[in-house]
Amino acid sequence: MIIKFLSKVKPFFLPIVIVFCGLFICYHYFNIKVDIPTKEYTKATIPKEIQKIPKETIAIKSIKVYNKKDISKKIKLPKDITEDEEEQVISAVKVKPHNGETSVVTTVNMETGESNTITRQEPPKLFSLKQEIEIGMRYGYTTQGKEITIYGKYSPIRIGKFHVGVYGEVNTRNVAKIMADISYKF
Repeated sequence: MIIKFLSKVKPFFLPIVIVFCGLFICYHYFNIKVDIPTKEYTKATIPKEIQKIPKETIAIKSIKVYNKKDISKKIKLPKDITEDEEEQVISAVKVKPHNGETSVVTTVNMETGESNTITRQEPPKLFSLKQEIEIGMRYGYTTQGKEITIYGKYSPIRIGKFHVGVYGEVNTRNVAKIMADISYKF
């Protein structure tokens, strides 16, 4: 029924459909709960293999720290750090997005008091269950003329760089499809 309606609409209807789909995508983009807190800092998780190693207490002559007022202008620090004089910032880094985990290590030079933070992106695990949802709309020309397609893709399984899921679409040519989907991401 919707397909018959869309195939008979006037050209001015296309911008309305585009705006509607754009609003729908924006609504879901900004309302989807992510498992990564983006508004606040969280304490980093210490890997299990590192937790087993005992810590040693050593004396430090002095250590170089960032001025909290200056660094707070660049990155928003939590109040419990900015208001506590005993807590000092010795390192601050940004890590590029990555499908796997990223190891972060901060060291301090005992002579100079300088700290250094290094990161390493670990390769993603071979298998993961991670929900990837994609919805969209296409407009263009085919061999039969103009066409509007609304589609969706759900990929809950990743094996290496292969993503497995379901793909569906409906278009103005009275064609609806639902298919198993396997894709490779470079």
